[in-house]
Amino acid sequence: IELACESSGIPTPKIKWKFNGVDIINQFAVEPNGELVIENSTKNDTGVYRCEAENEAGSDFKNVHSNFIVESPRISTQTNLEPEVLNGHTTILLCQVEGHPPPKVQWLKNGYPVDVKNENYIFQDRNQHFEILQTTVEDSGDYSCIAKNEAGIDDLHFILNVLDPPKFKIPPTSITADQSATVTFDCVAEGEPEPEVHWLSEDLMKFGDRFSILSNNSLRIVAVQVEDEDVYECRIANKLGTNVAYAVLTVQVHGQFSQWTDWSDCSASCGDGLQTRSRTCTNPAPRNGGRACAGSTAEERTCMPRPCPVDGMWSDWSAWTECSQSCGDGLKTRVRDCSNPHPKYEGRHCNGEGMERVLCNAKPCPVHGGWGQWTEWDKCSEPCGEGQQQRHRECDSPVPKYSGDYCSGMIHDKRACKIADCEVNGNWGSWTEWSSCTLSCGGGMRKRERRCDNPPPSNDGKFCPGSDQQIDYCNKEECPVHGKWAEWSAWGDCTLTCGGGQRRRFRTCTNPVPKHNGRACIGVAQETDVCNHQRCAVDGEWSTWSMWTACSRTCDGGTQERRRVCRQPEYGGLACVGDPNQLKKCNTHPCEAKSLQSARASVRGMLNSQAIDAKLVAEVDREPTHGVVTVGKITDLPTTLVQNFKPLLSILAPIYWSTALQVGKVANGFSLTRGEFQQISNVEFMNGELTIEQIAHGIDNEGMLTYDVTLTGSMLNMSEADGNISFVPFTEDYVQTGRNTLYAQSYRSYQLGDSRMPYKWNHTITYNLTLNKMPFLVQQLTIESAEVTYDPANNTLQFIVVSHVSKGEPSNQCPRGFILDPEEAFCADDNECTTLQMCSHFCTNTIGSYVCTCPSGFKLDIDGRNCNDIDECEAGDDVCDGATDSECINTVGSFKCLPKCLEGHRRSLASFECQDINECLEIPNLCSQLCTNLPGSFVCSCKTGYKLSSKSKCEDIDECTENLDNCVPGQVCRNRPGGFTCVNTCPTGFNLHANGSCIDVDECMSATGFCTPPQKCLNTIGSYVCICPKGFKKSNNKLTCIDLNECSIPNICQHDCQNVPGSYRCLCPPGYRLTPDERNCSDINECKEHSMACDPDKQCFNKLGGHECIELSCPPKYFFDPSSKFCMLNCDECSSPHTLQFHLISLPLNFANGSGIIRLTVNNQDGLRLGLTSFNITSKDTASRHFNIRVENGVGVVYSKQTLMEPREYKLKVESKSIDPMFPDVKFQTRFTLFIHVSKYTFS
Repeated sequence: IELACESSGIPTPKIKWKFNGVDIINQFAVEPNGELVIENSTKNDTGVYRCEAENEAGSDFKNVHSNFIVESPRISTQTNLEPEVLNGHTTILLCQVEGHPPPKVQWLKNGYPVDVKNENYIFQDRNQHFEILQTTVEDSGDYSCIAKNEAGIDDLHFILNVLDPPKFKIPPTSITADQSATVTFDCVAEGEPEPEVHWLSEDLMKFGDRFSILSNNSLRIVAVQVEDEDVYECRIANKLGTNVAYAVLTVQVHGQFSQWTDWSDCSASCGDGLQTRSRTCTNPAPRNGGRACAGSTAEERTCMPRPCPVDGMWSDWSAWTECSQSCGDGLKTRVRDCSNPHPKYEGRHCNGEGMERVLCNAKPCPVHGGWGQWTEWDKCSEPCGEGQQQRHRECDSPVPKYSGDYCSGMIHDKRACKIADCEVNGNWGSWTEWSSCTLSCGGGMRKRERRCDNPPPSNDGKFCPGSDQQIDYCNKEECPVHGKWAEWSAWGDCTLTCGGGQRRRFRTCTNPVPKHNGRACIGVAQETDVCNHQRCAVDGEWSTWSMWTACSRTCDGGTQERRRVCRQPEYGGLACVGDPNQLKKCNTHPCEAKSLQSARASVRGMLNSQAIDAKLVAEVDREPTHGVVTVGKITDLPTTLVQNFKPLLSILAPIYWSTALQVGKVANGFSLTRGEFQQISNVEFMNGELTIEQIAHGIDNEGMLTYDVTLTGSMLNMSEADGNISFVPFTEDYVQTGRNTLYAQSYRSYQLGDSRMPYKWNHTITYNLTLNKMPFLVQQLTIESAEVTYDPANNTLQFIVVSHVSKGEPSNQCPRGFILDPEEAFCADDNECTTLQMCSHFCTNTIGSYVCTCPSGFKLDIDGRNCNDIDECEAGDDVCDGATDSECINTVGSFKCLPKCLEGHRRSLASFECQDINECLEIPNLCSQLCTNLPGSFVCSCKTGYKLSSKSKCEDIDECTENLDNCVPGQVCRNRPGGFTCVNTCPTGFNLHANGSCIDVDECMSATGFCTPPQKCLNTIGSYVCICPKGFKKSNNKLTCIDLNECSIPNICQHDCQNVPGSYRCLCPPGYRLTPDERNCSDINECKEHSMACDPDKQCFNKLGGHECIELSCPPKYFFDPSSKFCMLNCDECSSPHTLQFHLISLPLNFANGSGIIRLTVNNQDGLRLGLTSFNITSKDTASRHFNIRVENGVGVVYSKQTLMEPREYKLKVESKSIDPMFPDVKFQTRFTLFIHVSKYTFS
């Protein structure tokens, strides 16, 4: 390398060089022009060079940075070039590279770059460290480490072998085969190295000519025999271990018949007989699920040694002849022949007579009967009164027979008798007809009577028990109320003030409203009249009204006034019509000083047809926080009606409504009406209806309200009812139904003893038209509590009621049954009969509701809307006048009486004809299987395979027990519903499944599979076998296990095998140890592991199986380079080789011919590999005959010329000559000395 340094100056400057701040004295040459020359540069010469120029005038300098020294890549070979790793483990390939600048390292696999994105590849230390995680067999291959920089390239090759323990890819499976068949047990193994496969059985190597191992390691057995049954073991092994799988061979033998036996003797000595012969299914017998013999095990044939004697037999008797006498004793005869059959073949003649005679009475002579003597008279039949006695006689002197006449006359004789007179108890006669009902409608009463005269009591007899009178309620339906017109309203204003106009007036059908099917009013509801006929003029015209003045009073009714002015009429017009002033009431609410304090009323009318004339007085007690208390007392009531009056709480309604505590901005009855109103109340009980009319006349200065009460109607007679009455609190909604009308209703109940009695109230209230309406459309009156007591001493009935009034919920909406009048702002009744059509038949509108009614033959449903037909036929047998051959047929609204239908028929509701009943369709589960309808009846039948067990039930026919099956020998009949199944019988070792198939019995899971320990049970098809644990085999008696000598298996150990009980142990020679698979041996590197000490001039040489200290000293003129461990020549001009290299190599026995032993490379002093190199073996001894060298890409590869078949040591010398391409005239020489050791073992 030449570094220039040009300078100028006077005098000429002197040049001086420094390296990294240190003066350069002798190691480099400086030319006269100041140029620095560096020969044989190395990377150590890299640094800062400083050129300094100096003369007397001064000095200057220049720095030069040197970074151009390069070294070609050089890869250290101190590593295992053929690593092995277990499958799933991690391996590391090291490629330690030197060079300058630092070389780039690339890895190849099988000539292709490795996938650097593989998650299992880790590269470190500039790719010099290549780590493969979780190796697989696919990771095996030839890996190359390529190191490259601008000075050159070097490479290193690895052969990675990923080892995998042996495992079964296709394990052998147990086989059940027919005798004489060919079977093949598969056994496919995988692993690395490829496992060896060996087959064994319990009899080690029992295989004969019929056994063969196929190329794919499968075991084939030709023409299997019973004696071939065994447990076969497939053993696979490689250097990492051994694996074993078992398969059982079961030979299935199909049964065959033996020869037929000779025919047996004939079963009869004469006549027709039978001969039989048999055979057995034993040639051979079925085994291991083999088929049973097909065919019968017995045969029979007819035989007849000679005809048998035939004894004669009588024919049937002939008919008897007629009797010889017409009556009395006679004779008749009959005959037979010995012809059924005739005697033959020396058979016996018939035994007995051929004719028979007997006495006969074809017509016995008649014997007429005669009476015997009368018996004594019996006792009188009655102990008192008129009785009877009788006696009798028998027609037995003689008894009539043979059609003789019976005795004439009576067999019994009777006469009257009397011991004493009897007492007679009275008995009721028939009831009289019911009397006419007291009322034609609305609930009346009727009665009927009876007399105790059937018979009347006599002789101290008892009178008839019970009452002689019955009372019944009748005509309960409500009476029709025919509508009547109310008064005409005043005429309305005329449509015109002059020139002729019209006016109208109206009336309503509300006096009363028609109900209970009553007639509507007849006539028109409005009238029109002509008015104001005069001619029109210009009349006077009022001005607008002034504002109302202030009210003259703050309570109890004041007045307000407003005024207007009449503008004068013109042209003869009229003066203004009307008052110039107007007054109106205001502040009409009562002043506190005139509140209602008490009340009195007269109570009159008819209740249950009984007149009433009673008095009522009441006191009012106000409690602002708890409502208003009303205490009312009724006196002078008929005592028989006291109990009926107890539920009539609303007799006090005018008082407790008028005085109710006002909650909020509401008005009670007194605030609204000033105590002047008419209240009509209707109360409906379950068996009666009552109308109460109450007219209030206002209050006096003392605060007393006076009113009249009128009652009409009926209710359940409670005069005999026991117990007090208690009320349940209730509410009533008061609805504004007109300018001056209210309507209220409530559903209440009272407790009478243990019974709760419901009833319904409604009120209609009318008051002064000039008064105000309620503040709300709906107000709610609440009866918080109510009590009733009776003082019999004073005949006084007392009520105590607590009440308050509040706004309704809702308060400004009309309740159901009403609609809002938009002009007058009150709730008018909604006529549901015309708007909703709620009834199925007839509808009658009522205030706030409606009532549905029904025509004859119908009754109202519980829903109150629909009419249901009345089934008159349920009334009893008398509907059809008691005719037993007729039946009542209900029709809609009526009924019919028709002749009864025959059994099995019924009447059509459409045509009323009798039609057959199809019982099969209409009666579920009438027959258990098949049903056939017949006219008026039915019949049950069964499907095939069933029979009737009763009239309707079918039961299964068991064809198997009744011998109705067609199963052949070798089959068993199994009954099933409606049929049977023939099931093959199962051989030993099999059980019959429900589906008819034979399934194997796992004897090992049951007590039948017993093996003598330590043998273990292994189930087979149709049987089981006992196998010994791994490492053992069966003894000759097959009952115990003896040790298996695994060492007799070829190649089970790489070197030597030692058998132990149940297993084996592999041994290695000295200098070796067992690999992890415990089968193979690997060399122990004593030089590394044992730190073997050699003399300073010797080096430890590890051999396969040992080591040796070899002298490797450098000759004169050479020095030892510790980095390369080579001997380097210290003389540039000498002709000797520049480098001496020593290599120690140990090879296994039988090292293959042509295999490479070592790769030799040559580098110059800068570490650059020289590719233009030739190699030559210089040894002249036997080593040269066994080895040779070839050049591959500038690398010398030493290889064996023949297989190394004997253990020995060789010393091989190789020389190389190289040309440096940068200096073609320069040659480099290297001498290689190879110490080659061949082991006496084939493993390394």
